[in-house]
Formats: sequence, structure tokens, C-alpha cells
Amino acid sequence: MRPRYRVRRRGRVHRRLGRQRVHRLGRRAHPLRHRPGRRRRPHARGILPARHDGAAGPGRGADDPAGAVVPSAPNPSAPGVSTATDLAADAPTLLDRLESGREALTARETEIARYVIAHYPESCLDSASAMARATGVSAATVVRLFAKLGYASFQEVQQEVRREVSRKLHSPAERVRLPEDGVSQGEITARTLETEIDNIRATFAALSDREIEAIVARLCAGRGRIYVIGEKNSFPIAYYIQTHLNLCLPDVTLLETGEARIADRLLWLTPDDLLIAISIRRYSPNTTRAAASLRELGGDVIALTDSPLSPLCPYATHRLLIETRSQSVFDSFTAAMSLSGLIVGAVARRRREAMLEILRRGERLYETFGTFLG
Repeated sequence: MRPRYRVRRRGRVHRRLGRQRVHRLGRRAHPLRHRPGRRRRPHARGILPARHDGAAGPGRGADDPAGAVVPSAPNPSAPGVSTATDLAADAPTLLDRLESGREALTARETEIARYVIAHYPESCLDSASAMARATGVSAATVVRLFAKLGYASFQEVQQEVRREVSRKLHSPAERVRLPEDGVSQGEITARTLETEIDNIRATFAALSDREIEAIVARLCAGRGRIYVIGEKNSFPIAYYIQTHLNLCLPDVTLLETGEARIADRLLWLTPDDLLIAISIRRYSPNTTRAAASLRELGGDVIALTDSPLSPLCPYATHRLLIETRSQSVFDSFTAAMSLSGLIVGAVARRRREAMLEILRRGERLYETFGTFLG
């Protein structure tokens, strides 16, 4: 069968098989292709990957026009080339990119970003077309948003989210069933040390000096009472903060766990009070309720948590994010303890003169009650 041609006749375009027809004014018709001035389709403009046989690309449905063509992967053995593992560890997460790039988003891209955050991670585990339908935009707009955030394709977004879900949303009971990779104890020790160092570095790299100064200033303002709350695995961090702040400041109270006790202790909250709330994934509902209660009165909340999607974040006037990656079935609280030490140390430096008499009194009380062995 001969190829199709597009021919123009009496102002109308016709398609015809067989010999190429000639315009009645004598100009030869052009084969079926894009003419100058015509609006090119998305595939021709390079917005979507070129389609050759109409088949769906690997890893997506036929209706999902997700992402630009992924460039060929660099040779990991080449000098100066980072491996995929190195890049994944150093690259910012999707939520980080959405937060840092929100000022550059258009109105429609902002709607997509809000949907992604509100329904994370489920929002990123479906197709780009499904996300487009849910937000009332085109699939091409969804693709452009993630390209603007630095992703080569929508599949790359999904792979990152799946890794995050696997790392963050499994309980210890689920993780303990994961297969071992057969490494030696020495290798596990080395991995653990590297992971803990990376957690501290990542946590401190995300800190803002201005934010820390604002937190220390609020703690030392002498306005209202200071409450500290943390349940389950977060309780040791709360206990550490309260114990050391109590040596620096008056009226620092550790909230007892249990719904009835917390409710009783919050009866006399005032807008001048401050709450330090610590909650890591598998978040405590009581901690979130305490933060919501104080914010409703107009008080301040300092949140130490592990994700911008933590239920504490909507109630936080100051937010500090903590890395909790671990080589074991349990989360790591090393970075949380280091960050807590930074805060109480900064308060102690600011309150150095006022603390001298309190520390002397404390030593006398410790001796009277036999607090320490020696």
C-alpha cells in the first residue's frame, strides 16, 4: 500500500491513497508532516516522549504520558561518577523540593503540590493521569511540575516515594521479617556508624541559625510556663530536654503520658505558655492533641519530628526535622538527642550567670537526697 498524503483542494484538506494529487493552481501537495505555522502536538514539541508504535512505556499504563525521556545512565566505574546509591542518599526528597521550590510554581502547579502533600504518599503511587484527574489539570502539567523539580520522569518520582514508604512506614514488626543480606557483624557495625553520622549531618545541615536563635530566645523570654511532651520512643528525648532545661529555666514541666493525666495538666494552659513536642513516625495522638490545644489558645509550639508531613507540623510555630534512618529494625534517635543537646546547650550559654546559684542549690539538694552514688 502506498503512503498517505495530505492534499489541499478548494480550501479543504483531504487524505488519499495512491498517486499524489496536485493543487489545482499547480502547487504540489506536501506529504503528511508538520507545516510551518501549524500548532505542533505535544509529542512533536518534546514535552512528551516520542511514540513510535503506540505501546506503553515500561512501568506505566498506556494512558500515562509520564515524564521526559530518561538519559542513559553514566558508567558507575568511571572516575568522578557517583553511583545511584550515592545520588539517592545526597539528593533532596520530593517534599524537600516542593517546599524549597514553591515560590516558582504556577497556580496550577501549586494545586498539584498541595494535592501531593495532602495525600502523600498515595498521591505519587498512581499514574500521572490519575493525579491530573484528581487536581483538574492536564497530565502534561503534572509532568512539567516534576520536571521543574528536577526529576527526569514521573517513574523516578514513584521510585523515590516507594523507597521512602519502605523506609519510613514499616513498623518494627514488619521490618524484622525483611531478609538478611548475609553481611558480617563487622560490616553491620561499620554501616551503623556511617548511618548515624549521616543522620546527624543531614539533621544539622537542614538547620537554620535564625530558627535556632528564635527558639532559644523564646525559651529564655521568661513568658509563661514551658511544657515538654514525648510518648513511647520519644519519651527519653523529652525527659532529657526537661531535665536540662530545668537547670536553666524555671517552670519547665514534663507532661505525664496517658490521656487523663495530660488533660489534667493542660487545664491551666495560657497563651503565654510554650510546648516542646517530640513525635517520630507512628506518631503519638496525645502529643498532637496537646499541641493543637495550646495553638488553639494562641500559645507557641516547638516541634521535633521526622517529616514535613508529621501531624505535629500544622500546629508548630517552630519546626525542627530529624533524620531517623537505621540499620536495624528500630528507628535511630541519635540525631534527635544531638539536636536536643544543641538546644539546651544554647539556652545554658545564654543563662550562664543566672544558672550559677541554681546549680549550687542543686548540688546541695542532690547531696541531701543521695541522688548520686558519689
